[in-house]
Formats: sequence, C-alpha cells, structure tokens
Amino acid sequence: MKSIRLVPVFILLLIPLIAYGGRTVSGCIIDAEDNAPIPGASVFLANTTIGTVTDQTGFYRLSIPEEGSYTITVSHVGYQPFFKEIEPGNASFELDVAMKIHELDEITISQKVKTRNKDVALFWKTILGKLPAKRSLYVLNPEIVYYFHNSITDILTVTCREPLQIINNETGYQIQYVLHSFTHDYNTGDSSWKGQHVFTELKPNGYKQKTTWEYNRRRLYEASLTYFIKTLYHNTWMENGYLLTYPEKDNEPGHWPKDIYEKPELFLTEPSADGSKTFRIPPEIKDLILICFGRPITEQDLRAVEDAQFYLENFNLWKAGKFNNDFRIANVRPKVPEWDKIGIFRNLLQTTDAPVRIFPDGTFTNQLKLYPYANSNSILGLNMKLPVDYNPDINSNSSLYK
Repeated sequence: MKSIRLVPVFILLLIPLIAYGGRTVSGCIIDAEDNAPIPGASVFLANTTIGTVTDQTGFYRLSIPEEGSYTITVSHVGYQPFFKEIEPGNASFELDVAMKIHELDEITISQKVKTRNKDVALFWKTILGKLPAKRSLYVLNPEIVYYFHNSITDILTVTCREPLQIINNETGYQIQYVLHSFTHDYNTGDSSWKGQHVFTELKPNGYKQKTTWEYNRRRLYEASLTYFIKTLYHNTWMENGYLLTYPEKDNEPGHWPKDIYEKPELFLTEPSADGSKTFRIPPEIKDLILICFGRPITEQDLRAVEDAQFYLENFNLWKAGKFNNDFRIANVRPKVPEWDKIGIFRNLLQTTDAPVRIFPDGTFTNQLKLYPYANSNSILGLNMKLPVDYNPDINSNSSLYK
C-alpha cells in the first residue's frame, strides 16, 4: 500500500462551455476571507457534461436547461465545495459564491493514521461500483483520499480536499467527482455518502473505440436510473424494461397487496406547474424492488417474478416454523427463490419523508434510496453513471441486452 501524500497534485479539468438554450447563470467566485477572485474554479451542473472554469477575474457563465432539477457545483483545490439546487424556469439569474478555505482536520493532520486495505477497497467499491482497474474504471489521483477509522466506534470516515479525477475506459468519459462526505459504519454495514460529478468526453483513438464507447453507453443507458425516471414519468417503465414489485405477496384483508405495480397513480401525482410529478412510496408499502431487464418485459418475466414471490413467502413461513398447505407436506424445505436470476439489476427502492419530484428529462429532487438486492450490484456506482444530457435514440425492438 502506497503512503498518502500530504501535498496532493491538483489536476485541472477543463470543461467546455456548452450552449443550452437561452437561460443562463453567471457570477463571480471569490475567496470568503479577502474577497479576492478565484481563477480556475470549476463550475458545473452536476451529473451533466455542462460546465466551465472561472477566468482571471473569477467570472463564469453557464447556459442551463429550462426544464428539470439541477445542482450547481463549485470546486477548487483548498476550498470547501459549494452546492446549490436550482429550480426549473426560463429566467436567467446571477449567483456569486464566496468560497471558504478547506480547514485541515484530524484526518489530514494526524501522524497516526494507518490506512487499512479493507477501508480503501470498501470506499472505491462503493463510490465507483467496482474496484478500480486500468482497463475499465480507474482513478488518476487516488493519493488525495484520506481515510480515518475510529477503532472505538468502528466507523470509517473518508475525505479529500480536491475533486477526484476518474477515467471510465468503458464509456469514454472523464469524471470529476467532488466528494462532500463519506462514512461507513462497520457495526451495521451501512454507508452514507454525498457528492456531485461532471462528465467530459474523452477523445477516442479510432473508429473502433468510438463505436465501442457508443455501444457501451447505450447499453448502460437502457439500465440506468435516469432512464427509469423518464419511463416512470411517462408511465412506460414496463415496456422499457423496468418492474416495480414487492419481495413477496400478502393479500390478507387489511394489508397492502404486495404485487407487481403497473398503475402510476399509486405513486405519482399529475404534473405540476413546473412540469414535475411527485413520486412517493406510501408508508404502508415502505419499499419496493426495482428490477431492470434492459429490454421490454415479457410474460415469462412476470411469471418468474411471481414464482419468486411465492417461493419467498413459503420459505419465510417454513423458517418461522409455520406449515403452509400449498406445499401439502409438512416439514419439507420449500424451494429457495432465485431472485438473482431475474433481470440484470435488482435494487430495493425507497423514498424519504420528503416527496421526490421527477421531471421528464430524468432529473429529480430530494433523495431516492437504492440498496442492492439478491446479490445484485447497485446502480448507484459511478460505473453505472452517464450524463443526464446523454439521450440516445432508443428503439425497444433492438435492445442491446439479450
């Protein structure tokens, strides 16, 4: 394990200014202590390819979409990152930001911090969705990451004082990731992290690599969270390869029917004035399974899900010592549900107390919670991310997933 360098090298990512209609945001980025302009600060719309850097006077200007929910992110080495959500609309506005110095804390100044291999692997597997590898997804500046494991609480905290620079050789993007916070509780196994990222297209080294990147992007798009939000908004999720269901059925009187959900009115409101719909999983349901097939749902897929629900229900009854007449033979172990053979990705989906507003462009406000289910990888890692402004011409009859 290489030692962590205390003076990291900052890699400045030049992000092209992209025209996006007539709406703009502009302003100056300055130092909060002396009001001096900060040149070279990165200003971008999170999860997009839209960004720029400040000039010598600290000035920036961005063209932004009129529809959807976006977060402006400002970052520069040595300063605390700045995040601000912006509302949809057609009015241009100004946003000046006074950035605060990123103070050193016990993690970065301690001489007794010993980096553990398990902490490093857990962090990268969580953020990237997979361990770094030169042929697929790797990090240009991993030495800027600081790990602190509290041996008393068994909680891991990770920080870095500048953006991570990540190369995705599978999709042809460089990703600038601004980490706000990361913690992992080894007692519960729960990770919590917050950050924003922006994409820059890499230059392919030839036609073959260009077509490979486009193939991989489209393939990833058909199984992405952005595409799910779009299909959810338009009530076309099943024909586009997504299922919302519950782990098991429970149709007893007074209980919520745990089934495959096809009616959007269970979760969605009608469009509001800004074009958004409110998505909320009712408290009596609590959570759902989001299954992605990457192709239109078939009757065979529905039967497989129903079988898994049936077997899970009876398997749980068997574990609880309760006899179920459907098996007709007492004390015989029922079949274990094979959820891991259904679809490409399976994630438990939850909404928080604050309703989630979704937009037709695939953006959303507030938080959607996703947890891996049945040995599936999460779709939250950077290996599963594409810019929300990436929008291929999808033809469901020629899906890239088989």
